[in-house]
Amino acid sequence: VGLGILGGTRTQSECGESAAGTQDPIAHIGIHAQDAVRPRGKLSQRPDLATHQRVPMGRCLHHCIDCGKTFRNRFALTQHRRMHTGERPHHCAECGKGFAQSSHLRIHERTHTGERPHHCADCGKSFAQISQLRIHKHTHTGERPYCCDECGKSFITAAALTIHQRTHTGERPHRCADCGKGFAHNSSLRIHQRTHTGERPYSCADC
Repeated sequence: VGLGILGGTRTQSECGESAAGTQDPIAHIGIHAQDAVRPRGKLSQRPDLATHQRVPMGRCLHHCIDCGKTFRNRFALTQHRRMHTGERPHHCAECGKGFAQSSHLRIHERTHTGERPHHCADCGKSFAQISQLRIHKHTHTGERPYCCDECGKSFITAAALTIHQRTHTGERPHRCADCGKGFAHNSSLRIHQRTHTGERPYSCADC
């Protein structure tokens, strides 16, 4: 096991994980020391080893205890596990909304600042997210890459295809909390809820 520079800023074990990626690098290196003396097939019961498994070529994989998906470093596993736990530690200072990843928070903050750094080279329209720009570009190229297997109709986005497929499956995942009625689209649910609240947000300019 190579310790790298113990007195410096980085300590690295044989699996390539550095001090920046583990809370206790010395303890992490100890994992491999224990592996060296542990009989093949035997596993430690220590919690920090439960998801840390030796694999060929001296690489380490970190395993999600919920779904079994594997990751090359502990940071990626931590980010992933928030999908299961619902943890959202990154909060917007403006509205308090929480996010699992700091990068998602930064994108959200643009809804408050109005920043739109991604510009379309064809028409100049700008977007807060690069994914939005990619989708927009299809309006210029005419590309509709997402096709329905049932009827052949194509769509610009995967989300639009998913919503369309509900016309074939009959799925109505959006339920009204007041009456239990289901809807294929979230927007349809919001409109329906006004029958309970009495809200009428659109008024005629003439009368």
